[in-house]
Amino acid sequence: PDERTAVEQFGKGDKYFGCMLLLVTMPGLPMVGHGQIEGFSEKYGMEYRKAYWDEPVDQDLVARHEREIFPLMRRRHIFSGSENFALFDFTADGGHIDENVFAYANRSGDDRALIIFNNSYEQTSGRAQQASAYNVGSAEEPHLVQRTLGEALDLDASPGMWYIFRDRISGLEFLKRGAELAYEGFTTHLNGYESRALIDFRRVHESEGRWAEVADMLQGGGTPDVAQAVRRLELAPQLAAIQPWLQADVLSALEWPLADDKAEKSESAPLKGLPTILQATMKSLQELRDTEAPAELGRQSSKDLTDLLAAVPGSRILQAIYLRDLLQMVPGSSATSAKPLPELAGLAASDLSLVRADLQTALVNWTGHDFAGHSTVDLAELLLASTDDLAPMAQGRVGWFLKLIKQPEASTYLGLNEHQGHTYLRQEALVTYLQAMVISGLLVDEGKNVSALLDAQALVLEAAERAEYDVENLKVRLARG
Repeated sequence: PDERTAVEQFGKGDKYFGCMLLLVTMPGLPMVGHGQIEGFSEKYGMEYRKAYWDEPVDQDLVARHEREIFPLMRRRHIFSGSENFALFDFTADGGHIDENVFAYANRSGDDRALIIFNNSYEQTSGRAQQASAYNVGSAEEPHLVQRTLGEALDLDASPGMWYIFRDRISGLEFLKRGAELAYEGFTTHLNGYESRALIDFRRVHESEGRWAEVADMLQGGGTPDVAQAVRRLELAPQLAAIQPWLQADVLSALEWPLADDKAEKSESAPLKGLPTILQATMKSLQELRDTEAPAELGRQSSKDLTDLLAAVPGSRILQAIYLRDLLQMVPGSSATSAKPLPELAGLAASDLSLVRADLQTALVNWTGHDFAGHSTVDLAELLLASTDDLAPMAQGRVGWFLKLIKQPEASTYLGLNEHQGHTYLRQEALVTYLQAMVISGLLVDEGKNVSALLDAQALVLEAAERAEYDVENLKVRLARG
């Protein structure tokens, strides 16, 4: 009670979470201050019977504790004892000991952990290899010894032995030879106040050189899932076959406006066989843009169509529709109407995450922005999940949206988020998604009803605005309609 609060001393960023990591992973009993998890800044005295400040709970701070800290607190059996605790020098790339870095290992039975925290604003690179000397003798007759990382974690350094382990902070998995870890230590780069919490060590034996191939592919870095990295190696030919569809000139061809002969002159874009919008779709949209609105459209619908086509150039809608068409032809896709591409034979539904990652990489490289690239792929997946909803939308109905919003793809792209007990969606994402659905509907030759598509779009948008983008309120309004 006589100390300053954690938020006052360490803030709420990486420095605080690095110190919190040390607190919950060092031997002994961790003590968390009152209101620390919630981000409260009131200092309590021993005589306090209640809080005097009305402070809101910092939900983002609590959520980060839930992601990074609480799972480690549940593994206290690894950290609480001191028998196997070893404090390491962090040898920087220049050969000196970086005194700003805390590095230590501990274990309990077969459970192991290596904790590293850079307690400095400056970035650093180096390795935890040799533990600091400790006394195994008596005070009168000291005998100092040092342990390697292999000895501290009791690692198997025999030929062909590998270890897979996870960083609980970043969520990435690493693959290292047992001998490399045991004798050379763990090498890492740390930004200012960055941490590593390496746990879940599991031993695997080399099989036909596959682990070495994966390690070469990772080049010492982490990956979300080592098993997926192995699968990526197995599917290298199929995944390589997708790359031509994602070249810069293909994505460029989906920018607006498009010259009539641009797609035909593109030599690297493999247009044959793919239900691409590079030719027919762009031509259809240009015709809609360049000709007068259909006679049956009323004034409002005509204006809505004009506004919609004017919004396409500043969006990634056409690219998302193109990626949706590509995803439809991946074996295992949820869309059964499209014929899988022969060159993708061997891919299964569980491999869609690999295709998705490649799509994201291509879009991120093309746009130069992580959010733009990822959100375009998210929109493509949502459009794929909405394939069966085009028909009711073309009839002017909105009930389909009630079911769609429960899908994980909708939660991801529409940015569903919790705030004070309510779930909200992002207005901009909803607008773009409905525009993409109308565009998709306009590209269907049979049963196209421009007015109905535009009406359905307007009804959902109006209901969302009146509901203030509260999902439950929106559901009620759409159910009434």
